[in-house]
Amino acid sequence: MYPSDYHYFNVAVACECGTNAARIFEHIKFLVKHNQAEGLKDAYVDGTWWAYGTVEGFSKLYPYMGKSSKPVRAAIDSLIDHGLIRREEHSSCHWDHTSWYCLTRKGAEACGYAPDGSEPEPQKRDCCEKPKKTSRYANEIAEVVAYYNSVMNTNCRPGTKEYVSLITARLNEGYTVSDLKHVIDVKYEEWHDTDMERHIVMGTLFGNKFDRYLNQRSNAEKVSKYAAYD
Repeated sequence: MYPSDYHYFNVAVACECGTNAARIFEHIKFLVKHNQAEGLKDAYVDGTWWAYGTVEGFSKLYPYMGKSSKPVRAAIDSLIDHGLIRREEHSSCHWDHTSWYCLTRKGAEACGYAPDGSEPEPQKRDCCEKPKKTSRYANEIAEVVAYYNSVMNTNCRPGTKEYVSLITARLNEGYTVSDLKHVIDVKYEEWHDTDMERHIVMGTLFGNKFDRYLNQRSNAEKVSKYAAYD
């Protein structure tokens, strides 16, 4: 069974499509591999292994994405738009619109698995093509953006240049992932449900006032400090 207590994702997929999409990609990969291992005939179409799934099913599997189905739909669309998965309807019944998903060659290469049972071919690179630069803080950036998304119920992508630049700058200055999370918590607690809520964005949180925000105590810390004198 796929573990329900711990959800994992491919950092490269997260940087390209966002953490929500990366988690769903991981689950689709699991389902496809499961169907192949079980030899399910209905899941083998045109030489490729498929798996079916519904938006409602994904939403239940990832409740932290919110009650709305929009984040799940957006994540699936992002995976399709980036060429990592395909979506088709394989039922012969006109009333059955169940969506089936498979990994594309690009998706297989991203996770080192080929849904057709063969080994994925190494991706060919033109001799004149420059390799894409990947931040050395890719894991840390993905973790911070994922935490921000969980607090704000958003679907920001860790590969966005603005976020990469801001978080990398703070990490290069010696700040830690915990420091970045602390600033998110402090300003969310202070500005949530106020006129300032629109400023709870990474451009503000991790900008030139970051150190001031970092040294700002949360309400819980203030209560703890005053309690010590009672």
